[in-house]
Amino acid sequence: MKMLKQTTSISLVPICVILVHLFCFITCDENPLKEEAIKLSNIHKDIDTDRNKKLTRQEVIIYLVANKIGYKPDSDYFKDIVDGLFDEHDKNKDGLIAYDEFVPRHDEL
Repeated sequence: MKMLKQTTSISLVPICVILVHLFCFITCDENPLKEEAIKLSNIHKDIDTDRNKKLTRQEVIIYLVANKIGYKPDSDYFKDIVDGLFDEHDKNKDGLIAYDEFVPRHDEL
């Protein structure tokens, strides 16, 4: 199991990029980073079913299952995707992904 986590964590593209591609292709315009931030904002809103601007593991799992990412929720890879999302974006390690942790601010673009 530990070997699986090591190899999959290396290959995990930033999860936000995977989520962006669930909806659409990133288009090249004058500011593709700003466009990506807008798409991430929309994705966060779609996942956040209780509208508290914080994503729970359950909300993320429901979203990924609904969007048929191709892995069963009980598979190790699916769990690694969810773990990777929280490892990358839950900056304060409170078990939630706040809007500000998921969507880059303008000064980060």
